[in-house]
Amino acid sequence: MIKKLVPCLSTILVLMLTVALPAFASLQSELNSELTFRYFSDDHSNSFDLPGVELNPQFTFQGESGDLLTLVFQIYAGGSMHNAMKDMHYDNAYLLIPTGLGKPTLKIGQQVIPFGQLAEYDTHSQIIQTLYPKTLGLRIDTGVSVFGILGKYDYWLMASNGNGPNRTDTDDNKVVTARIARSFTTANSDLRIGLSGLTGVLPYFKPGEDVAQNMHASPDRNAIETKTRYALDIEYSNGPALFRGEIVTGKNRLQTGDSITTGDAWGYYGELRYLILPDFEVIGKYDYWRPYDTSKTNFSSKAIGFKYSFNKNLELQFAYERFNNNHVHNMDIPTQREAITLQLGASF
Repeated sequence: MIKKLVPCLSTILVLMLTVALPAFASLQSELNSELTFRYFSDDHSNSFDLPGVELNPQFTFQGESGDLLTLVFQIYAGGSMHNAMKDMHYDNAYLLIPTGLGKPTLKIGQQVIPFGQLAEYDTHSQIIQTLYPKTLGLRIDTGVSVFGILGKYDYWLMASNGNGPNRTDTDDNKVVTARIARSFTTANSDLRIGLSGLTGVLPYFKPGEDVAQNMHASPDRNAIETKTRYALDIEYSNGPALFRGEIVTGKNRLQTGDSITTGDAWGYYGELRYLILPDFEVIGKYDYWRPYDTSKTNFSSKAIGFKYSFNKNLELQFAYERFNNNHVHNMDIPTQREAITLQLGASF
């Protein structure tokens, strides 16, 4: 195990200097950008802001036998999103190295952790999020992964720092993630089932800090939470209907000073999408998370909304979401909270 995984940009620069590219290699480049405008209103405030302006350059070195390596960046150029929520959504920066036809691909740098739905479902531009802010407290991490196809199965394996993007590794703790999935296709439907496992030290958020909605939330750096997670995820589509689900369980060990709390964790997530018109999709979701079975504290949320695509570069999303924080002690947060989010996303 590498003692320290350096920040991704430094890693990429070193690799560019040390990887010997054949003289006949050619370079293919792309540059995409995205703007996100959002109106958010809950029981305490409302605001209209620009959460993020991002640039997405990509460079692929090609040889006679195909792609040699690809550099992918996601540059946060500005906006109102910050702290943990920014870390969860922005700053992918990694190097892809294919090792041959039918062989695994290496992925080095800041990348999405391939746990559960995160492995194949891009939550970045969505206003309805899956369970990862509660179960992991992290989406993008600095590490090394390998993925590919083995027979009828897709697989992922990753070792990472557990600190999030743009952070050096300050300890010897690592996070190890593994996932395997299989897809089944019929004439009318598609089904994918995946199994994931994860263990390591990950960020700890105080109860009630919903980082999926609160841009000011930040992990408690004075606490250490060791997490073990197992997930069963499913995606099923049939005509205009799409269902995503995830069941997550595991163990937590929280150390704050000399105080240690342990317990079992479990929760679930369900999302249903239905395409009413070619460009108009309605969405509903429900999730539940209980971090410690030794405590009655638990969190749930439900949402309804829609997504309308004006064209492939412009889409509008709306969601009404209700949060329930149950048996959260010594915290100045409401038991229930309602929020409305309206987001316009444009890509170029």
